[in-house]
Amino acid sequence: HQALTVMAASVMLLALVALAAAAPSTRLDVSYTRGVATVLVPPGARTGDVLALEASSGATLISVNVTGPLMHVPLVNIRQPVIFKYVRDARVLATARLQLDALEPTQGHLALTRKDGEMAITWTSNATRGAAAKWGLSPTALSNIAYATNLTYAITDLCAAPANDPKNFLDPGIIYTAVLTGLPANSEIFYSFGSSAGWSATTSFHHGLKAPTMRFIAFGDLGVPPHQDPAGRSTKHMLQHLNETDLVIHIGDISYARGHAYMWDNFFHQIEPVATRAPYMASIGNHEYDYTGQPFKPSWSTYGTDSGGECGVPYIARLPMPYHALAPGFRNRTVYYSFAMGPIHVAMLDSEVDFLAGSAQHGWLAADLAAVDRSQTPFVIVTSHRPMYDSSLGGALPEVEHLRNAIEPLLEQYKVDLVLVGHIHVYQRSCRVLAGKCNPAGPVHLTIGMAGNIAQTPWLDSPAWLQYRSMEHGIALFEVANSTAMHVQFEGNFEGHILDDFWLYR
Repeated sequence: HQALTVMAASVMLLALVALAAAAPSTRLDVSYTRGVATVLVPPGARTGDVLALEASSGATLISVNVTGPLMHVPLVNIRQPVIFKYVRDARVLATARLQLDALEPTQGHLALTRKDGEMAITWTSNATRGAAAKWGLSPTALSNIAYATNLTYAITDLCAAPANDPKNFLDPGIIYTAVLTGLPANSEIFYSFGSSAGWSATTSFHHGLKAPTMRFIAFGDLGVPPHQDPAGRSTKHMLQHLNETDLVIHIGDISYARGHAYMWDNFFHQIEPVATRAPYMASIGNHEYDYTGQPFKPSWSTYGTDSGGECGVPYIARLPMPYHALAPGFRNRTVYYSFAMGPIHVAMLDSEVDFLAGSAQHGWLAADLAAVDRSQTPFVIVTSHRPMYDSSLGGALPEVEHLRNAIEPLLEQYKVDLVLVGHIHVYQRSCRVLAGKCNPAGPVHLTIGMAGNIAQTPWLDSPAWLQYRSMEHGIALFEVANSTAMHVQFEGNFEGHILDDFWLYR
């Protein structure tokens, strides 16, 4: 009996040793630098082991497969602690809790306002007192102060799942906006934003055009990698052109969060190096707005639930553009608007609300275009997330025809030069076109929804109005050479090759 007892004890000891060698310890070592968490994986890792990250509130962030002893996991500041879980076969074997700086000012982005001599800067933080932007003409003399207004939104402001599911919702923090006023023309403006709890690094933007010719970047449908993998390269190419860029235009489908709030934090972290150096002007798309019960949903439309229950709330709160008019609250606000910069006037339509003849938006566009002073802004651009012309299978969507029938007469009447659209995740260029035929009295339509989203529909036969098309991803580059000539290039993500190059004359 004694021998059997000793043998049983030896077998149990060997089993415990084997288990200890096979399973990680209960402690994970985690460190953090802005944008990346470094995790030291315990010994005994196996293929199929997973690192799962959750907010302390319970919201799911990301999960990644364990690929080595040292893991570098993308993680942006979500203003609350993050729980790391080492998971094997649905069992949590080790955990760590990482405290993030809730008071850090993050996600900075610039926007034009309605007035000359101004620039708005928006950021996010949980600091509650004294939020402001400091600015000056030297990085060592930020002597001007612009105090910030603030807002936020709650899970109850969202309209459906998955957005209003606590497993997907993250408190967005306090969203601050400070408007810098009295900016000297043609000056480099240095600034920092935050509060006494912490300030951002000092950066700068150029107020006015950087050169005699205006340059801007435009695209739609960006998102963030790895979900929209080309978005990383597109953003990298923006940075490469930033020194000569006066303006960035993003035509709908912004983060593709679709109800998963962490994607909004990821998106603004991604674009911050761009959007803190040049105004980042955005318009709404179906993936920010469309939801069951939206007010404009004609029987012929295909409007669905593409926002994932966000119903425009995060977009409106996080991207305060110089909107035409704002109703109380968040839902059903009027988010079409226009702005002018240098030689261009840009009218940003909202293709997700009523655009038909007789609607408020249609009347606003007519009045806006009628008021343009072509001696000041000779080039007139209209943007819409959804297209009016398309040579892919997406062209069969009924919104294409209805949008064209409603808006095209205004484009002709007011001699619009260029229409920029997204929604279809390709690049397409038309001739100057009216009613489906090349006509010098019409604008050029440029589909530039190729910045990030990888979902693409097949081409149909080439219509007569089509000049060029490509399924490559990338960004569009514009240079207004003078009052009658604009140079346009499509820069592909693959090695930055120029895939389309043309001049637009008026």
